[in-house]
Amino acid sequence: MGLFDFFSKKTPEQIQENGDRLFEKKAFGQAKIEYEKALEQHTKSPVPTPSFEALIRGKIAKTREALAAQHQTRGEELMELGCIQEAKEILTLALELTETEAVKEKIKALLLNTTDQNQNNEESAPPSIEEIPRNEPEEEPGELDDESVDAVMNTLPGELRDAYLSYGDDFIAGYMQMNQGNFKKAVKYLERAMAVQETSKNFIPLELATCHLNLDNNEAARDLLMDFLKDFPESGQGYELICEALWALSAFDHAHHLLSKASDSFTASPLFAILWGETLAKSGKLKEAEDWYTKALDTHKRDNNILLHLATTVDALGDYQKAARLYRELMNICVGCGTRPDPFLKQSYADACLKSGEATTQLLDIYFDLVGEFPDSRGEFYEKISSIYGAMGEEKE
Repeated sequence: MGLFDFFSKKTPEQIQENGDRLFEKKAFGQAKIEYEKALEQHTKSPVPTPSFEALIRGKIAKTREALAAQHQTRGEELMELGCIQEAKEILTLALELTETEAVKEKIKALLLNTTDQNQNNEESAPPSIEEIPRNEPEEEPGELDDESVDAVMNTLPGELRDAYLSYGDDFIAGYMQMNQGNFKKAVKYLERAMAVQETSKNFIPLELATCHLNLDNNEAARDLLMDFLKDFPESGQGYELICEALWALSAFDHAHHLLSKASDSFTASPLFAILWGETLAKSGKLKEAEDWYTKALDTHKRDNNILLHLATTVDALGDYQKAARLYRELMNICVGCGTRPDPFLKQSYADACLKSGEATTQLLDIYFDLVGEFPDSRGEFYEKISSIYGAMGEEKE
């Protein structure tokens, strides 16, 4: 996940961070919207990190698949309840989202079943199999022109841009495919480019590892990044990506061992503190993660990102009052800087307050605000609003 400053002017990285947290909460529809916002913002104010666009496109793809699976499950439940028309609508939406052939075939079979049930129930005539939407194969991309290459490469810092352009046509073709979300094609080009450049230190393994992470080839990404970090031991992005790979492989001890061998300059950074704490948290050692983040806040002068990770860890431990205090501190930082608190931060604060037993008009106001900021979740928020009114004795409201 991107681990960037949460409170400056809204950046693509911050929006991506919102998407990551929504994804972890299985709010896939909201996560997809956030990732798409991050990609749109990136086109307006490009992020200097070379692989950012590819990472975002990969997360959009994963979120679409998760959302498709969610819709498929709901469609099957509706079929069992006899709500055939509703099932057909949500299964059709699932089919439009997925790019996985096996999933497509399963959903198509379910849609045919809804057709049969509609006919058996003598309902209005359903669409034939020809009317079931199909994802047409994408056209092969045409030959890239200089203008397209310049548009992508010009988003990079000057020295990095010059280096990338020097890696040859295969690298440029792979990098362009990667930034379009075509990770399988990108891998082929980047592997060829890396074979040509294998005797020199370069950033090709970093981009190739990014592709493998998006394809869930976590072992391949790990191996590439291990070699990359030998050449670039100060690369925060390299450590961030290899931790992603090791977390996916549940290799938490390996992640800690690797981080413990990092250079002194990197271990003194807030990013190191966050990666170490996240490794503890993801391995289930939440209390150790809480203690780690608490100490790290003293070292890093109450760094906002570390504070946020401490808040989410305490929240996961079930200490909702403490979590609410930490979220409130973060919200006050936003107000003090003259910016509006992030909607996800507001939701985390409100949920922690509600779970701690709070029922106030202030909490109601926050949830009413969230209805406008996350309309797809308005049902969830209205249920919480109703429970607060009930706790306040306002049965009519």
